[in-house]
Amino acid sequence: MLPVYGEIFGRLAARGVEWIQIDEPILALDLPLAWSNAFERAYHILQYSPLKKLIGLYHGDLRPNLGIAALLPVAGLHLDSVTEPELLAPVFDRLPVYKVLSLGECDTHSGWHQESLLEARARFGENLMVADQFAA
Repeated sequence: MLPVYGEIFGRLAARGVEWIQIDEPILALDLPLAWSNAFERAYHILQYSPLKKLIGLYHGDLRPNLGIAALLPVAGLHLDSVTEPELLAPVFDRLPVYKVLSLGECDTHSGWHQESLLEARARFGENLMVADQFAA
């Protein structure tokens, strides 16, 4: 599959696409070591495609695989439907600030969400993206 992904990514880049989001719900699971290693190897191969890659996780707890996600050779990480503040703090600590952090489904009217967004903005600056419908 990796050669096919590489070919598709190359074609998209040739058409002017700069970014691609790859959803990885598997990151919310407790992965066996062999799966973790295979996952990392796959992204080390995909890093040579010209597209900027954003890894997406929509539901679940990233903490068991945060070390893997934070260090993958990708441009950033997208988290959606974060319902508990303790799920974000470790991401702020582990994700390098040169990477993009994209947050969706963040209700800024909730006290802890507002505090978390301020903390994320202070840490990631221009590398923070927040879903438009919740950013106002």
